[in-house]
Amino acid sequence: MGPVMGHPYAGSIVSKAQSLVTFFRASHKPLALLKEYAKARGIDCMLVTSNKTKFTSVHAMLESVLRLKDVMLHLLDTQRHLLSAGVLAILADSELLFIGIKKICQLLVPFTLIIQAMQLDDASLADVMRYWHFLARSMDSIKPQLTYPAFKKHCIAAFNWRVGDMHNPLAQLALFLHPWYRRMARTPDTAYQAVRTTAGRMWQSNNKSKDEVIALLAEMDKYRLGCTPFVGIM
Repeated sequence: MGPVMGHPYAGSIVSKAQSLVTFFRASHKPLALLKEYAKARGIDCMLVTSNKTKFTSVHAMLESVLRLKDVMLHLLDTQRHLLSAGVLAILADSELLFIGIKKICQLLVPFTLIIQAMQLDDASLADVMRYWHFLARSMDSIKPQLTYPAFKKHCIAAFNWRVGDMHNPLAQLALFLHPWYRRMARTPDTAYQAVRTTAGRMWQSNNKSKDEVIALLAEMDKYRLGCTPFVGIM
C-alpha cells in the first residue's frame, strides 16, 4: 500500500481529505452543523483521521470524507463563512476532489481486505502468497478505473516490484507445503528444485543430519506426486 500511495496524485488527495477531517474535528460550530445535517440525512457523521502506524486508517479516513461529501457541500453553500480559507480552497474544485477520493477508495479496498485478513491469529506465510494472487486479480479489474495515466503506471510498477517477492523460494515452499494452496505454488521442475533446496537447507540449519535431510526431501517428492501417505491431499 505504501508504494502505491507514495505517488504525488494519491498523496495530494489524501492530504486534502485529511485537512478536511482535521478542520472539522477541531472546529466546534462547523462540526456540530456537520453532525446535524448528516443526522437529518441518515448519514454516519463519524470523521476518521488517518494514522501512519495503521495502514487501513487512510482508507477509513477517505471513506468517511466521501460519505459526508453532500453534507460538506451543503455547508459550503449555506455556512461558507464558518469554513477556513484552507477548506474553501480545497473545496473550490470539489468535483475533481471527490472523484479522486472515490477512485483511491476503490483502489484501496483489496489492500484493506488483505491487511485485515493477515492480522488474524491463524494467518500464515502461505496466506500472504495467496493474497498476492488476489491482489493481482483485483488490480487487473481496477486498472480501467485509474484514468490518470501517470498514477496508473505508477500503481502497476509498484505492484510488479513487490510481486517479485512471490518468486522467493521460501515463499514458494510455504505455498507448496500448505495443503490448501499447494496447487497455487509454481512447481514445474525448475521451480520445485529451488523449493526443495530451500527446504533442505532449512532442515540442515536445524542441526539435522545428512540422512535426515535426504529423508525429508524424499517425503517432499512423495507429497508433490500425491503418493502414500499423501494420497488425496490437494
